Amino acid sequence: LGTNWLIHPHLPFPLLMAVSCSFKIFAFLLLFTLVQCDLVTFALKQQNLDLLEDILYKISDPRSGYYGNYLSVNEIADIIHTHPEHVARVTEWLEKEGATNIRLLSSRDFLQAEVPASFVNTHLKNNGGSYPDPVTDLIDWHVRYSSPDNTDKDTKFALSTSRNHRRFTIEANPLGAGDDLEGTPANQKKAYQIPPDVRATAETQQMVWGPGTYGFRSSDLQQFYTEFNVNNSVDLLIPVGYPGVPGGDNFGEGTLDVTCISMIANGASTYAVNTNNSLTTEEGPGFGPALLDFVSGLANNESYPPMVLSMSLGSLSWDACNLLCTSVEEEGQFSYDDCLHYVQQEQRQVCMFPSASGQDRINSEFMKLGARGFTLFGATGDGGSHFSFEPFDTASPLGRALNNISCQYNMPTFPASSQYVTGVGGIQWDPIRGPNQPTAWSRSGGSFSWRYPIPPYQQEAVAAYIANNPSILPPSSSYNSSNRAYPDVAALSVNVPMVEDGKTQIASGTSAAAPTFAGVITLINSIRTSKGLPLLGFLNTRLYQIPASAQALYDETIGNTKTSCTNGFSAAVGWDPTTGLGSPLWPGLSAALSSD
Repeated sequence: LGTNWLIHPHLPFPLLMAVSCSFKIFAFLLLFTLVQCDLVTFALKQQNLDLLEDILYKISDPRSGYYGNYLSVNEIADIIHTHPEHVARVTEWLEKEGATNIRLLSSRDFLQAEVPASFVNTHLKNNGGSYPDPVTDLIDWHVRYSSPDNTDKDTKFALSTSRNHRRFTIEANPLGAGDDLEGTPANQKKAYQIPPDVRATAETQQMVWGPGTYGFRSSDLQQFYTEFNVNNSVDLLIPVGYPGVPGGDNFGEGTLDVTCISMIANGASTYAVNTNNSLTTEEGPGFGPALLDFVSGLANNESYPPMVLSMSLGSLSWDACNLLCTSVEEEGQFSYDDCLHYVQQEQRQVCMFPSASGQDRINSEFMKLGARGFTLFGATGDGGSHFSFEPFDTASPLGRALNNISCQYNMPTFPASSQYVTGVGGIQWDPIRGPNQPTAWSRSGGSFSWRYPIPPYQQEAVAAYIANNPSILPPSSSYNSSNRAYPDVAALSVNVPMVEDGKTQIASGTSAAAPTFAGVITLINSIRTSKGLPLLGFLNTRLYQIPASAQALYDETIGNTKTSCTNGFSAAVGWDPTTGLGSPLWPGLSAALSSD
């Protein structure tokens, strides 16, 4: 593919324009709009991932001599690139299948090709992919770039505005103006003890992302800033890629993300990125490939500078979905395939990662981002330790069966359960304790991964929780205490105001918490860069080293993740699977993180 680089005057990111197959491809972070033929990128098996992980933990550990020495794209590629023999085998297979214009991308672990319709029908009928024996162990996943759905005309389920279909809940303001329990920018900064005059510089950058209808209106944000006296300019809010569709569920997500991250990190440049407007990415199995496309493009191009990235969208992990459908089949009522179709195709944002290998590849791209100096945040979900964000439909026999199974096990979400992401849970303010003594939000997502082993940075904290709280733990068979646990931190998830379509509304969900905490770290990054220090990068290693005496995080000790089930994880002193290490306290947190 021949390429010419174009630079948008307001972006630090180059926009790629490639011409091929008699059409134009305009790309941001490997974002393509295609016509006439299928372009497919294959994620090839990587090597030495354990070595890159070891390096990541060293460069994120202030006790290490390697702290802050982030890697370049080429340095990462030198470590984990696909073995040349494997590249040759996949290339040979693609040529035999009629693929053309086959090329190895610069990261040396992705192969791109134009494929005929026969190839699509045989191998790409589903988002998981079907590859023959000679290459099945050499390909993690694929991303197919085809003509996106027209979300302006085919709104289908995406423009539902019912609160029961949104990942976060939204309602008219139930509180009076100026109510101390409303999560206004001023009230939140007061609760987190952030001085009103703390600002980031425009050179400090932060990002939120989502596909489908994801986006925001500048007029809504201007109204919000005016109504709530936020010292920020909409000129600092930069939409990238698709503009989104007002009224869509993910458009509300985008509006909430931009609102929360920018109301905290005043003055920073905020990028709101939508890299795929297909409806399958809004709430179904197309989301996983869209996320892989985005993070791999971000990780593998040196032109994209490190920054804070907040991700509010996600679903149950692949292993949680597989456990659900394996269990329901074992009960003899429904088949595995019928269950998988139900949770992936008929339920909204419940199971959006179609394969284990695909989720793993996203995870390794997260690791690349951390090694480059990005800080990643993920909302933990709004279904406690059992659901993505709400129980299944009880009117459906299959839904009732899945609810029963969900309550028997912990059902982790992704990407929050990634060991390379800072998972953000939710807190709430109640009338008796007030904002200065928050408790865990009753629906805050928290759990243990079924897939990823516990990382070294949290082993001591998790072991202490298990050892000190035997009487309040769920049945040991319902989770794996040897695996990655989350959340890591928390922020307010209830009664957070936003303006959408010119109307002031109240939102609740960890979709508000993740960008809020991300904004706090952006402020600290701005302080660090003013001192000539590197960005914080991967945060978890350093977070878990902060002593309780630093008073950097408020330790919520009241709450439980059981939601509508009979068991869950209880909050406790120290780290717990409800609010992690706690919610931010600016004096201690900024002191702990703004110097080395």
